[in-house]
Amino acid sequence: MEFVEEQGAAIVATGSFNPAIFQPSWLAKEGIITADEEESAKLDVIHPEIARFQIPALKFDVQAERFSMHAVAEPFVRAADMFFMIFGERLSHCPIESVGINYWAHIRLRDWAQRQRLGRALAPIDPWGEFGQLMNADEKDSAGGFSTLTMRVPFLDNGKEGSINVALQPSNRVPDDVGVFIHVNHHFSEDAAGASGFPELVAEKFDASILRARKLVDHFTVLGRAS
Repeated sequence: MEFVEEQGAAIVATGSFNPAIFQPSWLAKEGIITADEEESAKLDVIHPEIARFQIPALKFDVQAERFSMHAVAEPFVRAADMFFMIFGERLSHCPIESVGINYWAHIRLRDWAQRQRLGRALAPIDPWGEFGQLMNADEKDSAGGFSTLTMRVPFLDNGKEGSINVALQPSNRVPDDVGVFIHVNHHFSEDAAGASGFPELVAEKFDASILRARKLVDHFTVLGRAS
């Protein structure tokens, strides 16, 4: 992880939620966060249709059909623990249809030319014919290449409709055009949860999902810096 400039993890669920419930005062009342965390919370909006706020290391964005919780500082597993406390213990009746465990990282390569070589390895321009040749330039300002590359594989461990999805694109966080953004999503469909439910599934699968994602980030870092 030496060349990782920024990283984070998130749990995203689809289903039916009541955004008005989700606010720091409720989390503190239920013993999910501490009084100090409640006091230091930063509120963006609390509304019957959307709740968006931040406590130290965690960001919440809750809408009627989508719940997301972003861990912006380690230990990332705290997001999984909190997801279980909310939906496995306090709101066990809340219907959830699918869950994604996500990990992202911005990695730093040596220079723009190295990033461009990685891009060419992942997305060659020759199959694009004449259009591809328009991308073939040595100068950064006139060269072209991929802006977003996404790969998907069905993954039966994540349920019949489950998958692992990996996206790469130039980083907008690493300066000097030398960074790559990598996002890994483990999507779990409803049949993956079984009788135990999604809160238990997230608690069980979170560490393995993050480990697999970090291995992918390591792979692309090694590949990129060897280009």
